[in-house]
Amino acid sequence: MQINTGNVAQGTPIPENTGTYTIGEADSKGYIETIGGDCAANGTVTVAKGDNKVCTITNDFPFFTVTVTKVMNNIHGGNNVVGDFNLSVGPYAVTSGVPKKVAVGTYLVNESGVGGYDGEFIGDCNTNTQLLTGANGETKACTITNTDIEPNITLIKKVVGGTALPSDFIMHIDTSNVVNGGSKLVTSNSPHTISEDQKPGYTGAITGDAKCPTTLGGAVTLDEGVAITCTITNTFTP
Repeated sequence: MQINTGNVAQGTPIPENTGTYTIGEADSKGYIETIGGDCAANGTVTVAKGDNKVCTITNDFPFFTVTVTKVMNNIHGGNNVVGDFNLSVGPYAVTSGVPKKVAVGTYLVNESGVGGYDGEFIGDCNTNTQLLTGANGETKACTITNTDIEPNITLIKKVVGGTALPSDFIMHIDTSNVVNGGSKLVTSNSPHTISEDQKPGYTGAITGDAKCPTTLGGAVTLDEGVAITCTITNTFTP
């Protein structure tokens, strides 16, 4: 605390000559400073002989209130819920739909913990940068809508020996035909069967990514947004 530029003890009467003085602080530490009592708002006070003046400095921490709301849009078999995501405003962890007081400034609104979803940021958040800026006393709100991403299965055909070509074999994902190198979007968290029509003289085997079934006709269940490639090799057996 200061009278003019001289430091003084808080709450202690300080004898002064008559005249006009300015009270204040050496450092407000980032708080908002409000001067009142017998002092003017700018900190000035005039004392006459015998006066007893009392000035008050009130320090308020500057903050704004932000509410981040999570909305789930599971339209492709996704089974994650709001609580599976970790939400944050800069370094502050927040809970969906619960107001949070944070220091004034600009922050990145973010989420983590779950993959396989597209996130759309709207409201007071910048849609492209996900940045949010708040001034003292403001109320801000952001909504994050997460839509599950369809898993994808790609099938590759290889033929070893004989005269058959890859195009001579008909591969299937569930009931859909898939050409060599073709892909199919499927629902997540549901089993999908990979098979093919048998061709005399050839035996088939399936390999590929870890999620691919170990046998033809087997099923695979994929999480949201997962993409796998499976290879069906047909070997000629005379």
